[in-house]
Parts: sequence; C-alpha cells; structure tokens
Amino acid sequence: MTAPLSSEQVRRLQSTLPHLAELIGRGVEVEEAHLHLLLVGAGIEEEGWAVEELRRWARLLKAARAARNRAGREVAVRALMLRGVPEAAALLAVDVATREGGGAEEGSSAEGPQEKTRLALGASVTELDLGMLPAGQGATASFEVWGGPGRIVVESDQVEVTPATFGPERTEVRVRVRPLGAGMLLMTTLRLVTAGETVEISLMVQWKTAPQAPSKAPKPQRIDDDTISFPLKVPSPSSTRVSPRGSSPAPTVPKSTSQAREIWGVLIGFMVVVAVVLGVMQWQKQAAEEAQRTALASVQAEATAVAEAQVTATAQARATDTAQARTTATARARATGTTQMGATATAWARATATTQAQITAQARTTATARARATATAQTGATATARARATATAQAQTTVTARTRETVTAEVQATTMVQERVTATIQAEAEVPVTSVFQDIDVPLYTLNAHGAIVNSTVFSPDGQIIASGGWDGTVRLWRVSDGSLLRVLNGHKDSVWSVAFSPNGQILASGSCVEKNGWQCKRGEVRLWQVADGRLLHVLEGHNGGVRSVAFSPDGQILASGGEDGIVHLWRVADGSLLSTLKGHTDYVMSVTFSPDGQTLASGARDNLVYLWKVIDSSLLQSLEGHTGWIFSVDFSPDGQILASGSGDKSVRLWRIADGTMLRVLQGHTAEVLNVDFSPDGRVLASGSVDRTVRIWDVFEGTLRNTL
Repeated sequence: MTAPLSSEQVRRLQSTLPHLAELIGRGVEVEEAHLHLLLVGAGIEEEGWAVEELRRWARLLKAARAARNRAGREVAVRALMLRGVPEAAALLAVDVATREGGGAEEGSSAEGPQEKTRLALGASVTELDLGMLPAGQGATASFEVWGGPGRIVVESDQVEVTPATFGPERTEVRVRVRPLGAGMLLMTTLRLVTAGETVEISLMVQWKTAPQAPSKAPKPQRIDDDTISFPLKVPSPSSTRVSPRGSSPAPTVPKSTSQAREIWGVLIGFMVVVAVVLGVMQWQKQAAEEAQRTALASVQAEATAVAEAQVTATAQARATDTAQARTTATARARATGTTQMGATATAWARATATTQAQITAQARTTATARARATATAQTGATATARARATATAQAQTTVTARTRETVTAEVQATTMVQERVTATIQAEAEVPVTSVFQDIDVPLYTLNAHGAIVNSTVFSPDGQIIASGGWDGTVRLWRVSDGSLLRVLNGHKDSVWSVAFSPNGQILASGSCVEKNGWQCKRGEVRLWQVADGRLLHVLEGHNGGVRSVAFSPDGQILASGGEDGIVHLWRVADGSLLSTLKGHTDYVMSVTFSPDGQTLASGARDNLVYLWKVIDSSLLQSLEGHTGWIFSVDFSPDGQILASGSGDKSVRLWRIADGTMLRVLQGHTAEVLNVDFSPDGRVLASGSVDRTVRIWDVFEGTLRNTL
C-alpha cells in the first residue's frame, strides 16, 4: 500500500495531469514510454515515485472513460482526490478524459473543428453588485460562463451557485445570496476555475436598516418570501466575448432611490438611543446623590442624639452635686444647734448671699458645660460625617479605579480590533476614535476625509497619531488628541490595504495595488514614508498582485509584506532592498506578523493555512492546519509562545509555537473573524468579526469574558 503524495509532490506532478487526461480522452493507448516523456517535460523524469503515480492516474482516468456514466466519473474524481489531487483539477481531468466524441485518434478531423471553435474561459460579467437590500431579504442574480470544463468555487457560505460546474459552451449560472441582518455587508468572490485558467467575479451586497421601495426599473421579481431576483442583462455571444482577464463593464443592479429617508431613519434611531443612555446615566447619578444625602442625614441625627444625651447627663450630675452640698450644710447647722441659734441677722444675710452666689455660679457652670458639650457633640458629629463621607468617597474611588483597571486591560487588547472591524465592515469613509474610560461605546470624534471604504487603521507606538488607508488610494495621518488631520500621503494608484508604523514611530509602511486588469490586481507595491514630514523614502516593488499586509520586525530593520500572489517578501528598511522571498502559500496572504524576538514570522492566507518561517534563513518551520476558511489575521502573544489566528470559518485558534500544536478553538462569532490581538500581558485576547462584535477571551481558560 502506497501513501498519498505530499502536497509538494502533487504540485510538481499536477502539470502532467491535463495532458494525460487529453491523451486518454482522444483514445491514445498510453504506454510506459509516454509516461516517461510527460515526466521529462515536467522536469522530474529521474524520480521513480512520479512514474508509479502517473500509472495510477492513467488507470483511474481509463476506468472513468470506460464506465461512461456519472457514477463512474464521480468515483474517479474521488479516487484522484484521495491521491492528493485538488478537487478542481480532478474534476477537469475526468471531464476531459470522458468527453463525448473524444475517441478519435490524434490528428483526426473529428477533433479539429471542436478545437477551433472552443471558447476561451470567460463570463458575461466581471462583478455582481446587488446594491442595498432590506434587512432579512435575500437576492438572486444570473450570468453566463463559458470556456470549460470548469468549476465555480464560492468563497462564502452565504452564497449558493447553480450549477457548480460548466462546460465549453455557454452555461447560465444562477447565484442566490442568503439574507443577513440590518447593516451587514457581504463582499466575496466567485472563482471560475479550469485546468489552466482562473477568472474571479466579485460580489457585493449590503443590507439596510429599514425597508425601502424598489427602484422603478428594472423591477425585482419575487421568487419566494425571503428572496428577490434582480435580472441582469446578458450580452449575446455574437456581441460580447469576455476573456479570462478581460475588463468589459459589468452590468449593475439598480439601487434604491430612498437613501435620504434611510439616513434620516438611522440618525433618528441613533438620537433616541443616545437620549435613553443619557437619561439612564442621569438617573443613576441622582440616585447616588440621594443615597449620599440620606446617609449624611442619618449620621447627623445620630450625632445630635449623642450630644443631647451627653448634655442631659451633665445636668443631672450638677443637680446631684448641689443637693448633696445643701444636705451637708443642713446637717452641720443642726449639729451646731444652739450656738448658731443666736446668730444675728447679718449672718443669715451673708449665708443667703453666699447661697445665691453659689447657685449663680453653678448655673453659669452648667450653661458653660452645656455649651461645650453641644460644641463637642457637633464637632464629633461633623467629624463622623466627614469620616463616613471620606470612606464613601474612598470606596467609590477604589471601585472606579478597579473598574478602570479592568476596562483598560480589555480595551488595550481591543482598541485596534474595534477600529479595523468598524472601518472594514462599514462601507463609509470614516474612522471612529473611541474613549477608553468614559462611554466606551460612544466615539469621541469621527475622522471623515477618505472618499471610500477605510481598509486599515493603526496607532503610532506613542499613541499620538492614527494612520488610515482606504480605497481612495490615500494614507492619512490624524492627531489623536483633537482628531485633526495632520497630512495626506498621496502616491498610491489604487486601494491601500494595510498600514503599519515602525517600532520607533518614525516610518510608516503602506501596501497597495499599482496596476489592475479589470477587478484583478496585476502588480502591487509597498511605500515607506517619513512620518515627521510625509516624505516618501522608498517604493518596494516585487509582488505580482496587491499587497494585503505589512509588518515591521521588532528592531525596525526588516519589513515583511504579504501579497495576493501568495508570496511573502522580506525587505531591508534602510535602503528598500529585497532580502528574501518566502514561497509556499497558494492564495492571497492576508496577514503577516513578527514574533516579539524577531526570529519567527507568521503568515496567514486564503489557502486556510498558517505558516511559521525562520527569518534568518527564510526556511519554513511549521504549517498550522485546522481552519476551514480563509485566514484573515495572526498575532503572537507578548512572550512569543502562542499564536492566535482568526478565520473565515468564524473561529479563533490558539497554537503553541514550539511544536505547532493547536491548543484551543474559540467559537462564538457568527461571521468571519477579521482581526485578533493579544493584550500587553498576554492574558486576554480580543477578536473582531464581520458580525459587528468584539469578543474578549481568557487565553488560559479559553472562556469568553465579554462581548462588545
């Protein structure tokens, strides 16, 4: 038993499969010598495994041709896939080998006319723009495709195409978009794949927040309760022919004419929400003040009661002392008896005066004591009230401090995600800046200047500047303190997909597209700018497609760029020279990032794979497999031990760098995850998604802490 080939072996041998299928389809008896000749053409004739594998492929294709039924073809396709052949390549090979009328010998006249009249791969549209739809409403559209045999690959599970395969003649394809909620934006690609060519058709649709009346013409046709069909005008074969990379104009679907009504509805709804939030905040403030006043009143009442008790006790003590003194004087008078009987009136007068003086003195003493007791009680009450008020204020301060610490720990991990997700999923030319400590969900201000969608935003290392790049081809620098526009960096000819500051904040890198052929970018570039004065330092060219991601090494000496050509380039920042090229991905590289020590580079791509590269020699260290959707974002933990990846399969995965083991799968998002970012201490991870949420995860527990 022989194991399937490795992906590298299949890649090297796959170029021979279309030729082998065509020979078998023409009825040629393929012999050992023919197989060796095919391998000579592919440059791998000296390797024994290649001849053995070609024999297997030939047997499978011959069996499919002999079966001449759908079941036989399907089994042959699956058998080739088990050998490691991609599904599209297997489908095309079996279709060519089993094509009707292909039994004529090579060079016969039966095949000649078919080859002459065969159309090149093409489609009647280059993009499908379905415009604005009511919330919860789906849509359908149709177009024609030709030049097969081929297969239509859909990148989003929200889109369904029928049929999924097409032949050499014109085939009508029906596209059905499943409904989404209010305010959602769907941007995806339909890929037409044949043995040697690929054509991409972009699809975009957005759902509005309130139902709108359809435009006058053309009138949408209702298919069912949740679907509206937009008929597209399809050119006839004689009038229009679109090559695989043609740039013919695409028919557009009429959009709603009630934009003003929708905008007013959104503004009114927003004002109502703000009013409710402010009312709740005011009510909470008043409740807190009332509670504090009640507490102070209680303290004052207690203090007054204590003071009155103290005064009463003092008065009673004074009265007791006076009574005792009078009793003692009477006893002494009686003891002296007769001797005092003869006291003169003058003595009685003096005694009376003395007694009155004592009573007056005692009264004054009692009044003074009461005054002092009252003052003391009031002072104690005031001190007690102040102490309690101070304790309450300290408790409130402690709670506020703890709350701010918690918010800070989470916001530090989510600030960039909130910016990027908001800028990406909103089809608007604005960048919201959000407060960290007060009213997190309420922007401090909105930076309006871009003339199209904002693709990327990033803070400078010192937090004083925000850089943003958009579809208008400009890079803009903003002052964080007041939201003012510092400068506009012009020079890019097309969309700016990614921006990044150097570690010292002095240089800004921006990745873009230079040249397009229709919807597809043919050549990309990276520009390096001096932040202080906006001067262009270097233009880095080398990508055969748009540049989707840029990242500086921790020391700022190397820049990594990931492109639509599936390649990662490493550049020397000082002079803009190319250091090395990292090849391995088979589709767009959407995200690149360096490890904290600068020795490892991670790249995530639309081939559903994450690669780890050794920077010093550009060798591949690990291939992290597990995602079933495009990889949009990768990020290292601060200690460099864990890598997080966000994908179109709606999940976030955590990987151990040492051996490439997948540690956790964080699930909860309901749409594609566009960004992941670790907090500075590495204990918290934030993920942003097209579902318009930012989720805060506990890295070590793998649990969801919060949803913003």
